[in-house]
Amino acid sequence: MRDIGRQCQLQRKRDALAIFRPEKFLADNHFRPDATFAFANHHEAHALPSLFYTDWDDVLIFTADGIGDNVIFDSSGNRRSNVRSARCV
Repeated sequence: MRDIGRQCQLQRKRDALAIFRPEKFLADNHFRPDATFAFANHHEAHALPSLFYTDWDDVLIFTADGIGDNVIFDSSGNRRSNVRSARCV
């Protein structure tokens, strides 16, 4: 299943795990038995590493890409470990 977001829309599901079987994916792709699986937000995955490399208390992180997940821009604010996101679709 290539586009899990689209499949969720078609099947009217909010939770990707309702239609995706991670245990089958892990077994079929020969992961170790103790491997775990989790979904992550595309833009937050781009933005998160920058938080690891700054000592600033307050940051604004802006990400932009080619609309692969139907989100063009995303900005994330962080104030004392409270990350908030504002998306532009």
